[in-house]
Amino acid sequence: MSVANRRWNKVEKIVFCLILISMLLPISHATNNDANEKITKKLNQEDFVEVIIILKDPDDLSKVDLSNRRLKVKNLQESILHGLSQDEIKQVKRFPLTNGFSGIISKKGYDKIKNNPSIKSIRLVEKEYVLLTESVPIIEANLVQNLSFTGEGQTVCVIDTGVDYGHPNLGSCTLSQFLSNSCSKIIGGYDFWNDDSDPMDDFGHGTHVAGIVASDSTIYRGVAPDSRLIALKVCGKNFSEGCSTPNMISAIDWCISNASKFNITVITISIGGGAFSSYCDDDDDRKQSIDLAIKNNIFVTIASGNNGFIGDISAPACVENATSIGATDKNDNVATYSNRNQNLDLLAPGGEWGSSTSPYSEIVSTFSPNVSNDPNLCFIRNTQGICFDTSYNVTPYFIRSIGTSMAAPHVAGIAALLQDAYDGNLTPSQILWILNESGEDVWDSEVETGLFSEGKYFPRVNALKALEYASYLDIQHTDWPTQRHDNRRTAFTILKGDMNASNIDNYNLYLTNGTSQEYVIRTSIADIDGNGYMEAVTVAHEKISDNETDGKVYAFERNRRFNEICPSFFPFCWENERKWHVSVNSGGAL
Repeated sequence: MSVANRRWNKVEKIVFCLILISMLLPISHATNNDANEKITKKLNQEDFVEVIIILKDPDDLSKVDLSNRRLKVKNLQESILHGLSQDEIKQVKRFPLTNGFSGIISKKGYDKIKNNPSIKSIRLVEKEYVLLTESVPIIEANLVQNLSFTGEGQTVCVIDTGVDYGHPNLGSCTLSQFLSNSCSKIIGGYDFWNDDSDPMDDFGHGTHVAGIVASDSTIYRGVAPDSRLIALKVCGKNFSEGCSTPNMISAIDWCISNASKFNITVITISIGGGAFSSYCDDDDDRKQSIDLAIKNNIFVTIASGNNGFIGDISAPACVENATSIGATDKNDNVATYSNRNQNLDLLAPGGEWGSSTSPYSEIVSTFSPNVSNDPNLCFIRNTQGICFDTSYNVTPYFIRSIGTSMAAPHVAGIAALLQDAYDGNLTPSQILWILNESGEDVWDSEVETGLFSEGKYFPRVNALKALEYASYLDIQHTDWPTQRHDNRRTAFTILKGDMNASNIDNYNLYLTNGTSQEYVIRTSIADIDGNGYMEAVTVAHEKISDNETDGKVYAFERNRRFNEICPSFFPFCWENERKWHVSVNSGGAL
C-alpha cells in the first residue's frame, strides 16, 4: 500500500541477500492452470459448475467516470456472453462495475471461452465463511465520542449476512419503512443471496458486526454510534451455506455506485477463506472491485481470518489495497486464533472466550431476535452442530462473540469517526497512515516475517491518538502566518503523545529550501507529565538566512528500533522515518 507505515523500512529491504532469500520462500496461491484443472475435473463429474469470469481491462477503462464505466463494462460482458447459449451458461450475474460476471457453465460453454484472449481468468466459485463492553474504551473511541465526533454524516457498508434493521439499537425499522428508504440508521441495502430488496439477517453475524460499528445502546455502544449503515447480504442463513464471492463483488460495486447518494466512506467485510503468505492480487477476483472502491475514496476493512495462522491471512484480506485486520485479546496481546503474516495492516479488539459473567472477555454487540427466537437459526454453533446462542446471550438483543470478524468493524468505526472529524475529506491511504502511526505497538513473537521468524510489531488501533495524528496531516496543508517576527521562530510543539523512550534513538528537525540543502534545527524532548515517556518535541531555531523564500518545508525525523530483539548497536535495526512536512510562507513566524 502506498503509505508510509511500519512495513516500509524493514530489514529485508536493506539487506539484498535477505531479499533474495525471502523471494525464494513458498507462497500460497493458485495459478490459472490450477484453476483450469479444477474446473475441468469438476465438469467431468457434473453437467454444470459455477464460475467467476474476469475480463481483461482495455486501457481506457480506468480513465472513465462511473456512469461511463458501467456502460463499457456492460458492453465488454456482452462481447463474451453473446456467443454463449442458455445450454452453455445460465444464471448469469453481471457485475455493475467490476469487469466480469459469474454464471453456471457447461463443459461445452467452458471449452468455447477458456482460451478467449479477452478473458483474464475463469475460476470456480468456492464457499467462504463468516469469521467469527470493553473494546470501545480499549481503543479510546469513547473519548473521541466525548469530543462530539460520533460518525455523524458517514455511512458504512456492512457486507455480511444481512443486518436486523428492526433491532432497537439499529434503528427499530419495519420492513415497509426499510423498503421505502425511511429508516434513520440502516438507510439502504440489498439481499444478493436471495436476489431481493430485503437484507434481513437470518444468521446473526452481520447484525453483531453492524452493532460494533454503530449501535446506539447506552451500555453496548458502537465505535461510531451516529454513523449510518448499508446492509448488504451475501451469505446464507447458516454456516454451512457459506458466502458467495460473486455476491461480494456485486455488493462492493453496489457501495461504489451508491457512494454519493448515501455518503458511503467505509466498507467492512468479515468474510474470508484460504491462506496466503503474500498479497493475493493475482488470485482473488475481488481485487478489481476493492481497488475501484479505494479509487473512489472508500476505505475497506477486511478480517484476516481465525485459523491461528502465523504466516498467512485469508482472502480477500490479502488483497493489497484492502486494509487487513487481525485481532487482540482482552490483555491486548495478539489473539491466538488471529491469522497474521508480514503484510497484516492493523490489529483491533476481537476478544477471547471467557467468563459467562460481566466483565466479559468476548465482544458484546447487537443480536437479532429473529435468529434467537427461531430454533432453525443459529449464530454460535460448535463443530458438532450444537447451537450455543442461549449460552452467550447477554440480553435478548445482545450476544458475546469473538473473532477477527469483530476486530474489522472496530477499525471501520474509527474510520467513520475520522471522516466525521474531517468532513469526509480523508483518503483511504491517509486513514491507513494515521491508524498505523497512531496505533499502540503490540509485539508478536510468533509471526513469520519471511526472514528470521523473529516476530514483528503490529499497530493496535487507538481512536483518540488517530484523531491527534490526523491533525498532523492538517498541518501539511496549513500555511503559517506571513508577518515577520524578527526573522525568528518561537517554540512550537510538533509532536504529542507518549512514546517508549527505550525504542527511540533520536529526533531531528530539518528545514529545507526544496533542494538537497538542509538545516538542522535545535530540538528538545519533553516529558510533560513525568511518566517516563516522551510527550512532546519542541523546536526553536534562530534566523536561517536574511532572505527566506517561499516553499520551505519542515520535516520531523525519527529513528526507531525495528524490533526489541534487534541489537541497538546494529545500524540495520533502526527504522528512519521522516514525516509531517509543513509548508512555510516567506518570513513566516510560528
